[in-house]
Amino acid sequence: MKSANFLTGILVMVVFVGHLHISEALTDEEAEFVIQHAIVQCANLTKVNLQEAVHFLPINTKLMDNFSHDMKCYLLCFYRKINLIDFKDHPKHDDFALFMESRFEENKAKVQPALKKCLAIQHKDPCEEIYEFELCMVKNVQG
Repeated sequence: MKSANFLTGILVMVVFVGHLHISEALTDEEAEFVIQHAIVQCANLTKVNLQEAVHFLPINTKLMDNFSHDMKCYLLCFYRKINLIDFKDHPKHDDFALFMESRFEENKAKVQPALKKCLAIQHKDPCEEIYEFELCMVKNVQG
């Protein structure tokens, strides 16, 4: 079940979660557990296939074209679980910056300008809002 892309994604998230220090300093093993737990829990809550869920962080916008509404809600759930979303379901600027810089190391310089632009996105549906935010970030950071 664990493909190379999944393991790479987990590694990026472990590094990121280690930077965030969710509640307290986490070992890599603890951070990986937090991430895997979030993946499974959000897949169950949103009725997203677990196989689809483990590959949800796209590296380009083309891979996001077919996101179902459930997948968009899965994305929101996952970001909530790893503490990237505030209580109003909006991305936390500093935390999201760290996450995107870890995720797209080769384009770190593009993260802050993209955040400035993408944080302005608002939508009545929080699942749509986070999807549009993610789409904007990937488009502006990765190109």
